[in-house]
Amino acid sequence: MMFSTLSILLICSQFPPWDMHMLSRGRKYTVLWMWCLKRRYSTSKHAEKHSWCASHKDSGSYLNRSCCFQVLANTPLFRPAKGIKLEVCIDSVASAKAADHGGAHCVELCSALSEGGLTPTLGLVNAVTAACSLPVHVMLRPRAGDFNYTQDELTVLLLDCQQLKQCSIAGFVFGCLQPDGTLDKATAQQVLSACAPFPVTFHRAIDVSADPVACAVQAVELGFRRILTSGGCATALAGSSTIAAIQRAVGNQAIVMAASGVDESNALGIAQATGVQHLHASLRVGKESAMTHRVADVPMGSPLDSEYKLKTSSSERVANVVSELRCVQFEKE
Repeated sequence: MMFSTLSILLICSQFPPWDMHMLSRGRKYTVLWMWCLKRRYSTSKHAEKHSWCASHKDSGSYLNRSCCFQVLANTPLFRPAKGIKLEVCIDSVASAKAADHGGAHCVELCSALSEGGLTPTLGLVNAVTAACSLPVHVMLRPRAGDFNYTQDELTVLLLDCQQLKQCSIAGFVFGCLQPDGTLDKATAQQVLSACAPFPVTFHRAIDVSADPVACAVQAVELGFRRILTSGGCATALAGSSTIAAIQRAVGNQAIVMAASGVDESNALGIAQATGVQHLHASLRVGKESAMTHRVADVPMGSPLDSEYKLKTSSSERVANVVSELRCVQFEKE
C-alpha cells in the first residue's frame, strides 16, 4: 500500500500531537489510518456511495475523522482522537503493556510509585517505549518529598532530562514550588527550556501549593501544556470543585487532568463534575511475589506487608474505565 508524502502530511494535519506520535510509533496504527485514507475519496459524490461515511461527508477533504472513527471504533487497539482520554500512571514494563492492551491513550512513566513517582532510569524508559505503542510522558523528579529543589538536585534533574530527550518519548512531567507554596517560576522556566521542544506537564505539586488555581494559571502562562491535579485534596472526587475551577481558569490553553483515586466506580462522575476531558489513574492490582524464602523482619524501606507484594496496572481495570467513558467519547464536531 503506497501513499504520497502529501497524503501522510494531510493525515497528520487532522490529528493532535499525541495521535501523530501514535501514528509514527505503531505500525499497526499506521496500517489502519492508511487503510482509512485509501477508502476515503476527496469528493462528496463518492461519500454518497458509501453509507458508512455518507453521513459524515466533507466535500473537498481528503480525510474525514468521523469516517475513521466509525471504521476503527470496534478495533481493540483504537484510541479516539477526541473525547475523554485516559492516561495510566506506570512504573514497569508490565504496567505499560497492560495500559496499552486495556485501551489507554497514553502513560506517565515513573519509578518508585510508592514514593509518589521519581525519574525513571534510561533502561526502563527504553524498555517501555519498545514494549508499547502509547505516547510516554516521563517524570522528572530527582527525589521523594517536597517540590522545592536545591541547585544540586536541579543539576541532577537537568542531566536526566538531557539524556531522556534521546529516547522515544512524548513529553515530560515536572513541578516545583517556592518555600511559601507559590510556583517557583525561575526553576520552572529553566526546566521548560531544557525540555524543549517536548511538551511538559505540571504535576501534582500543584495540589500542595498555596493556591492551586493561581498556580495552574501561572504554570500555563509559563508554557506548561498539561496540568495534573486532584484539586488540592487527597482524591480527585473530593477536589472536584477546585479541579472544575482550574479547568475554567485555564480554558483551552492547556489540558487539565483529574488524578488521584480515579477508578471504575467514579471515573465518569469525576469527568462530569469537573468538566475535564482527561483522567489519570494507575488502576493497579496486587500480585504476590514468587519468593518462597521470606524474611519477615528485614524491611527494605517499605512496610513489611508490601515487601513480597508487587503492584502492576491491570489491563482489565483500564479497559473497564475506558468502557465506562465510552458513552461520552465523542464531542460534536
